[in-house]
Amino acid sequence: MASLSRFVVRRAAAAFVLLLLVLTATFFLLHLAPGDPTQLLDNPRIPPAQRAHLREIYGLDRPLAVQYLSWLRAAARGDWGDSWVHHRPAARVLAEAFPATALLAAAALPLEAALGLALGVAAARRRGAWGDHVLRTVSLVIYALPTFWLGLMAILAFSVRWPIFPASHLRSVGAGELGPLAAALDVARHLALPALVLAVTNAGGLARFVRNSLLDTFSQDYIRTARAAGISERRVVWVHALRNTLPPLVQVLGLQLPLLLSGSLVIEVVFSWPGVGRLAYDAVLTRDYPLVLAATALAGVLVVLGTLLADLVLAAVDPRVRHA
Repeated sequence: MASLSRFVVRRAAAAFVLLLLVLTATFFLLHLAPGDPTQLLDNPRIPPAQRAHLREIYGLDRPLAVQYLSWLRAAARGDWGDSWVHHRPAARVLAEAFPATALLAAAALPLEAALGLALGVAAARRRGAWGDHVLRTVSLVIYALPTFWLGLMAILAFSVRWPIFPASHLRSVGAGELGPLAAALDVARHLALPALVLAVTNAGGLARFVRNSLLDTFSQDYIRTARAAGISERRVVWVHALRNTLPPLVQVLGLQLPLLLSGSLVIEVVFSWPGVGRLAYDAVLTRDYPLVLAATALAGVLVVLGTLLADLVLAAVDPRVRHA
């Protein structure tokens, strides 16, 4: 227990330092880029004096080091500032968008796990055969496909050519007047296509991981003993071999959840999904510094927590990790 506690403390301290470095780099990159939010107001009727007054209101007229220290003190108190576009606290704007992103990630993760596991097991059971080559090629192609292209093709196929699913947004127009069951079904129809595309784009890498892990397990003595004892191949694979593959697989899936939560920007933009990724994309375009920094902090915290949770799961089942 003591070693596990020290492990948690070490990882948490390292994660805090990493998050601070990421936020610091994001802050300086945003502020050192050419232009500022006041230059987006290209109305010629706005006089230079008014633009200068806006820069003073935003605090952009102060030295960059002073701006950074001021932002750091406020962030340490949990104050991420007010969004310059939404005119509300940035944390509140993110909190309103987060449920949509969480819903998308929660729907995509089991689909990704099921598809990656099925492809990986099927390829491992056919090692060296033509089926193995086909499945490996399919998983590699899926992994390499650009997410935005796959999303656009999915919209073209299943929303335009065959109008099965809606092409964008979380709800239909007038969905507020529907009953609870009809409203839930409406959300599910809108969720199906982006969740499936997000799952497919990540399932290829998971399938290759499962295949390689199973092939390493197949060479173990207890697998050869189980086969020699006459146990069916299905039971050998799905019970004996897969059980030994589960700890690293759980760790990979633990890392995938925060990545899905923080990395679904492309999917949210393509499908006009009202989540954190779409919000961060719009914030970058409008140079909304407080919202960009708050979104970066949220993504960093999610990735750090997911990594720490995955490490804890692996450390709990493998003492060698705790003592390493």
